[in-house]
Amino acid sequence: MYLGPSAIPDLRDFASMLVADALVLGATKVESGQVGEWFYVLGNHDFICEGTSLTCQEAFSRILPLSGYKINATRAPSIIAAYCSNVTASGPHEIVKVKGSDCPEELLSAGHHIQFAHSWRMVLFSGLVT
Repeated sequence: MYLGPSAIPDLRDFASMLVADALVLGATKVESGQVGEWFYVLGNHDFICEGTSLTCQEAFSRILPLSGYKINATRAPSIIAAYCSNVTASGPHEIVKVKGSDCPEELLSAGHHIQFAHSWRMVLFSGLVT
């Protein structure tokens, strides 16, 4: 992701990147939104660990290819972990604080209609690293 010599990342761009990841990796229902300073992306498929043997935490610390999309495309989690101050990921069996502050509890129940899927994943993030 090229930001230019003085560009400041926009958290909405990160949400869009995660939505694309989710759709390319097999999600058929994806929801994104913003509550206060927090953004979230929720899909009915695990778009963080899909196709890897990595834990959720590891997937945010590695640059992974996004096969089947654009040439040389990479998955968004490592970019989000690099630029965002606060990152949390949740799934059917875990809540992983990747970095920073805890996300508000009410956000963890957002999109409850999607969370009933067998393999869902939600990523929540806020703030920019300064």
